[in-house]
Amino acid sequence: KENKWVAVVHWLPPLKFWQRKKSKFFISLLFMLGERLGVLLIKYFSDVVLAVSQSTRRQLLSVGVNENKVIAVSCGVDFKKITKVVKKNLSRKYEAVFMKRIQAVKGVFDLIDIWGLVIKRKPEAKLAIIGGEAYNKEIINIIRERKLENNVIFFGPIFDFERKIKILAQSRLFILPSYEENWAIVIGEAMACGIPVLAYNLPELIEVWQQNFIQIPLGDKQFFADKIIELLGKPKDIDRISKRDLELIRKYEWEKIA
Repeated sequence: KENKWVAVVHWLPPLKFWQRKKSKFFISLLFMLGERLGVLLIKYFSDVVLAVSQSTRRQLLSVGVNENKVIAVSCGVDFKKITKVVKKNLSRKYEAVFMKRIQAVKGVFDLIDIWGLVIKRKPEAKLAIIGGEAYNKEIINIIRERKLENNVIFFGPIFDFERKIKILAQSRLFILPSYEENWAIVIGEAMACGIPVLAYNLPELIEVWQQNFIQIPLGDKQFFADKIIELLGKPKDIDRISKRDLELIRKYEWEKIA
């Protein structure tokens, strides 16, 4: 029986690696070289390439991968499983939640600055952070230095699905000040929990989620904070957005996507 290689590609870093925002020079260089080597192998030896989004497919075609073997696919969410957790009538304990790798390119340092601006006007506002990686200790130190322990709860990485979804469902907003994304399936998980999403207006996110998330100008932390405060003061708007997003996300149930 003939073996087949089906490769999955999520995102290609730019060849001009030094232009990546919030990323160190040598880390970006190594990431780009490693990724391009992988793409080279995929280009010549894979049988099928699943590109996670149309933008990733265009990236692959631009580096010479045969268009006949590149298929753009959608990501999915465990909508039914998430709904079971959400239906447990969880109370809202956090004004907002962030869930991503703890990296500068994912906006974790912007996140702390944004929340510092929020609590100047809403001193009791609480932010939950889920995730882990290289900057864990640095983020914890920043939280302590700024005396934000009562306002920012850092959970670290959570591998238990139900616990992760429970924290999402206990939050009123999902915030993602990330500088690099493709599909950002955490947006889908947040929508499935019925919480509005605010994120930087990256072209990749706009292509996937269109007008179904609240778009913030890239790097504008004050605007981000203002929008959070504005939404928190409008519970009816939150409910309206939640209902809209729940309808949208149903089409991304894994059973349909697979």
